[in-house]
Amino acid sequence: MKMPLYSFDKVVRYVIPAAEKPTENPLKGWAPWISEEEVNYPVSLIFVRMHWREIEPEEGVYCFEELEKKLHMDFWRTKGVRFILRIVCDTPGRESHMDIPQWLYEKTYGDGTWYDCSYGKGYSPNYSNPVMIEEHRELLHALGEYYAGDLQLGFVELGSLGHWGEWHVNSSAGIPGFPKAEIYNQYVEAYLDVFPSSKLLLRRPVAIAGERGLGLYNDSFGVTSHEEWLSWIANGYVSGQSQEEIAGMPEFWKVAPSGGEFATTYEEAYYVSEGYEETLAYIKNSHTTFLGPRSGAGVEDAELAEAVRNMNAELGYCFRLKEATWTKKVWFPNYLLKLQIENLGVAPFYENWPMLVQIRNEEGQIVFSEEYEVSPEKWLPGESTVKILMKDLTLVTGTYTIEAGMVDPLTDRPGIAFANEPVGETEFLYKVMEFTIR
Repeated sequence: MKMPLYSFDKVVRYVIPAAEKPTENPLKGWAPWISEEEVNYPVSLIFVRMHWREIEPEEGVYCFEELEKKLHMDFWRTKGVRFILRIVCDTPGRESHMDIPQWLYEKTYGDGTWYDCSYGKGYSPNYSNPVMIEEHRELLHALGEYYAGDLQLGFVELGSLGHWGEWHVNSSAGIPGFPKAEIYNQYVEAYLDVFPSSKLLLRRPVAIAGERGLGLYNDSFGVTSHEEWLSWIANGYVSGQSQEEIAGMPEFWKVAPSGGEFATTYEEAYYVSEGYEETLAYIKNSHTTFLGPRSGAGVEDAELAEAVRNMNAELGYCFRLKEATWTKKVWFPNYLLKLQIENLGVAPFYENWPMLVQIRNEEGQIVFSEEYEVSPEKWLPGESTVKILMKDLTLVTGTYTIEAGMVDPLTDRPGIAFANEPVGETEFLYKVMEFTIR
C-alpha cells in the first residue's frame, strides 16, 4: 500500500484480521463469592457482601480497612480484580441475629420485626423509620468517601432494602409491607449522591432507576422467574411488594449494566450443561454483563470447563477491530484515523477508557504514541465508527505500522482483549494499519 505524502487527499484502507472471541475481559463475566483462594476459572470480578453491622459497629466509626482484610479484598486487589459491592441490612440465617448495628437498633427503639420463617431467622428493620433513612445516608457518604476514585470498584448493587438486599420482605412472617417509592427513593438518592449511575444496579425496575439511568440485577437468573423479570423490564408491572404500578425499562442496558446470579433451583453445573442453550438465550435477552456470586465459576466438573469458558465469553461486551482508514490532507498537517469496530457481545462497556494509538517505523521503533478519548461506552452491539484526528504528525519516508489498544486505568497499559490477533507477544495491542510514505 503506497501513500504519497505530498498530493491531494490520499486514503489507505486496511482490513484487520479477525480472531476468536476472548473468553475473559475486565468488568464482565463470572463474579464468584469473595474468598481467600483462587477460583476454578480466571475472573475479573468478585462479589462482595458487606453487612451494616460490620461496617459501622459503633456510630460514626467505620471499619472499611479492617473489613476489607476480613473479606480478603486485599488478596484480590493484588490480582487486579474489580469488586461488585452490595450493602445488606438483613440476611436470614440459621440462628436469630441482626445485621444492622446494635447502636442503630437502639437509636430506632427496636423499630423492626424479628422473624423466624422458611427464609431463616433474623431481624427486618423498618425501612420507613426516619432515623434509619438518615443514618443510611450517612453510611453511604462514608462509603462513597472511602471508595472515591477506587479503580477496583466495579459495580455497586443497591442492596440495603429487604432480605439479602433483594428488595422484598416476607410479609407472611409478620413483617410489614415493603415501602413505597416516597421511601425507597430516598435510599436510591443516597447511592446516587456518591456513585455514578452507570455503576449502580437495582433488583427490579422502579421509576427512579429508569429516570436516572441505573442498571438492574436478577438474583433468580435462569428459571421461569427470570422470564417474569424480563417482562417487568419490557412492559412494566404492578409490584407485589409495594402495590405500585411501575413502568418498564426496556433500554436500561444501553447506559448501565444488567447482572444477576444463577437461581438456586439447580446446581451451577446445570446452567452450563442441560440448561446451556436456555441460559445463553437469557443472557442475550437480558444483555447480561456479569453473573454472580452463584455462577459458572462454581462449577467443579472438569468436563464442563470449556462450556463454562464459552458462556463466560458470551457475557457483556466483545470488541473486534474490522477496518481502518488512514487519510492525509496535503493542505493540513493532520492525519485522520478512522476505525470500524464491531461489538460482538450483548452489552456495551460501561467505562470511558482511552485508546492508545502508536506508530512504529520499519525498524520497530515507536515514533508516535498518544491516548485518545473514544467513548467505548457508546459502542452498542453492532458496528461503531471511531474517528481519531492526529494533529501535527510528521512522518518521513518509510513504512509504518499503526497499533491500538484500550488502556486500563488500573495498570495504565492496554487491558482489553479484542477478537483480533494481538501484535506479536504484546497483550491487548492490535495492528490496525500498515502503510508506506514515499
